[in-house]
Amino acid sequence: MTAACFGTRITSPAALQLVFLSGIPPAIECDMLKMRRNKMGKRLKHEMDEPAVHPTPVKGRCSGRPEECLPPDFFAASQKNGIAPTQFVLVVNIARQVISLFEKNKFAKKFPCSTSRFGIGQQEGTNCTPLGLHRIAEKIGAGEPPGTVFKSRRIAGHTSQPEFAGAKITTRILWLRGLEPGLNCGGNVDSHARYIYIHGTADQASIGRPASCGCIHLADADLIPLFDLLPAGTLVWISEK
Repeated sequence: MTAACFGTRITSPAALQLVFLSGIPPAIECDMLKMRRNKMGKRLKHEMDEPAVHPTPVKGRCSGRPEECLPPDFFAASQKNGIAPTQFVLVVNIARQVISLFEKNKFAKKFPCSTSRFGIGQQEGTNCTPLGLHRIAEKIGAGEPPGTVFKSRRIAGHTSQPEFAGAKITTRILWLRGLEPGLNCGGNVDSHARYIYIHGTADQASIGRPASCGCIHLADADLIPLFDLLPAGTLVWISEK
């Protein structure tokens, strides 16, 4: 496979993985993900037919509660798309309105969240929360005080100001990029182009029930330490249940 925009020929999955973490434009990344998936298709199919190679959590690490277990579908999607694991993983459970943090496949902590009040959906213009495998593409707002208001990812004010008392995007932004072409990457289902974030909100009382316009809301007390902990590139799995 040739990546003309880089002026080089990339043939190995390892080389492609490095490219994906280099900050290339979303549309190019989606195309490369498609080519990577096609290139690795036969090998990945063989691997997925062998239960022993699935990187499932070891016995004793999962309590059996849905929000405390890494879903099998997360591992299947990662393998299918040739996505290497990351030290930390966030799992958004829409039915339970909970985000779970995992470190090295082990459950660490969970946080109440708020997903879209319009439900689940991939399409641009629906204001729905998308499903599937994502990664944190960009982090915005480091060091700013809680309640900082953002418009178009730029500081616009603070929730202490009357005109920003009901601000929708506050405190920190973790901008997500979809990693599954045709589901949340590319075309009119592109999560990054839809501006799907994990972020704060002035309406902290709404956390724990669907209230957003597609993004995922967290309380400031949970969002800030997560923002500081998680590096760009961290995988995020958004599931219905």
